[in-house]
Order: sequence, then structure tokens, then C-alpha cells
Amino acid sequence: GGDGVCVEDGALLVQCCKQRASVCVMIEERRQQVELQPLRVECGETISLKLTPPAVHQAHLLLTLHHATQPLPPQVSAGGAASSVAPAGPAAAASSAAPAAPASSTVLTQPSVPTVSNPNVEVVVFNAEEALREVEWPQLCVGLGCSSLAQWESDKVDSITRMPLGEDGEEVVQLRCDSEAVPCIFNRSTIEQAFALSSLCPSCSHAYTAIKGPQPSGSMLIELTSDDCAGHLGCGSFRVTYNFPENLQTKRHTRPGKQYKARKVVCFYPNDRIGTRMLRLLRAAFTHGNLFRVGDSASKGTSDEVVFGLHQKTRRDGGCTQHGWPDVGYWQRLQSEAAVFGLFEGEEAVEA
Repeated sequence: GGDGVCVEDGALLVQCCKQRASVCVMIEERRQQVELQPLRVECGETISLKLTPPAVHQAHLLLTLHHATQPLPPQVSAGGAASSVAPAGPAAAASSAAPAAPASSTVLTQPSVPTVSNPNVEVVVFNAEEALREVEWPQLCVGLGCSSLAQWESDKVDSITRMPLGEDGEEVVQLRCDSEAVPCIFNRSTIEQAFALSSLCPSCSHAYTAIKGPQPSGSMLIELTSDDCAGHLGCGSFRVTYNFPENLQTKRHTRPGKQYKARKVVCFYPNDRIGTRMLRLLRAAFTHGNLFRVGDSASKGTSDEVVFGLHQKTRRDGGCTQHGWPDVGYWQRLQSEAAVFGLFEGEEAVEA
């Protein structure tokens, strides 16, 4: 199709003449394989890969050229939330594909997630153990930006338990969202229990986006497919597969110490302008730990399962009554549900 590959002066020249492609090169020399970092080739661009050793006529070259009809959408994360998006294959080598994570952010990793070399596939992971450490004192106090009070009015009580403040010498904590209209002053034990279960203030429901939610450890696999969602024809779709292995519940769940069941669920979103925006918001919710939770399933009447934290689409058809497409009101509902956790599409969530 006009794409060119040749060897010149010990270098491999690759030219792409249609849309966008990625090139993967493997050199086999004396039965030892050296795999080069995959690169992306833009339309009309020629790249040069320097080969070692230069005597390439003695080496066996294995070359794979993938054409991508459309790249996966760039990531959008919540302010203060650690980015755990791990682009696979060529996306990892393209500096323009996604901005580098800030030095202060923590990239969550999960060794059991396989490396994917398809440019239309992306793997996102969430590590609940790291999120659990963030709600331990004093890390929790740092994330909340709260203040320890040395004195308070004698008639003041804990905003949730209504117990006297500072009883038995307990530390008294004032959150930044505290106001005369809605007091947010608590005994420290109240704060620790509340934020173990949620990233929302237990009194006024202010979202603290620096605190990740109680989602269990798992992975989010995003794939670009040619199958359409009903009502969104001719654009293909994103198939999103979530995997959560079974594990023991922690203090962030309803029954600490009890095992919860493994779950795999597949969701679908159209590969168009509105579907891409949905996917960005869902990905931010996953990395922030609010897309799923461990609890009871009202629809199945079962307990100790991984359940949705935000409503999702598990079918390409069937309409809204079957959790599928088309559904003209879904985007607005999804934005409203995500906003509760301080997550917004198209911009970073900024705490007041």
C-alpha cells in the first residue's frame, strides 16, 4: 500500500504512506533476540532505526507494521488523583500521545497485568493497597489538608457522632470544608472511619479528590473494535473489560476480613465524540477508585461482590432498560454521578 521498508547504512528505514502506523522490530542475531522499543510513524513520515550490529545482512529481521484507524483517547484524571493509565505498545513511546505524569504523582502498577503490543489496546490498573495506605494517619491528614484544633468551645460536639469533642484526650480535627452553616469538626476517630469508606466529607459531602475511593484492586482493558453500538452506527465501539480477582475485604469495605468474589464484566461505548468523552470520565473514575466498590448487589440479591459505583453500559443494544444502547440521557446522568466524587470530564477536578 505504498509503505516502504529498507536497510541503508546499517539503519532500517520505514515510511508510512497511509493514515498512522506503528512499527515493531525484532533482531535475531546468533539465536539471541533483541526487541526494539515500538515507535509510531505518522502519515508521510520516514523514520530511521539504527541497528546493532551494523552488519544487518547477518541478522534476521522480524518487522510488524500496524495501521491504526483511530488512536485511543488521551487520559483525563481527577485533580490530586494518581494516574495509573499505562498505554501499551507504540503509545508508550510517543511523547505526544499523552503528557508525562507529574513528579509528585504515583504510577500504580500491577505485575500480573500482561503487556499488550496492540496500539488499539490500553491497560489501566488500580492498586487498592496503595489507596489503603493513603487513608492511614497521618497520611490521611496530609491528603485532607485538615487542621488539628488545640481549643474549641465547650459545647461543641462531633458533627457526626454528636459526642463531645476531645473526649478522653482524643485529637480534634477541623476539615477545610468547615463552615457556620455546616460544621465539619470531628474527633479524629470519626474522620478515620469515614474516609476509609468514602472520599466525601461525612458532614457536608464535599469531595476530597486527593483521597482515592474504596475500589478493590483490578484492571481495566480498553479495546477499539469495529462493532457498532445501537444508535451510533458507522464508528465502531470501545470494549472495556474489567477484571477484579477475589480477595479479603479491608476496613474500607462493609465486612472487613470476609472474602469478596472475583468479577469480570464487559462494557461498551461508541467510538464517537460523545463516547470518547464518556470513556475519559470512566477512566478517571477508575484510577480515582470510585468506579466500583465491594458491597451487596440489589439486582441479584447477593452480598460481598464487586458492584458498580457508577452506572455503566453492559450491552451494545437493548436500550437503557437493558443497560445498553441507545440511551440519549446516559451522558448527562454519568456526569452527575461522577460529579459527586469531584470528577469532571474535560478538566481537572479542583477542590474548593
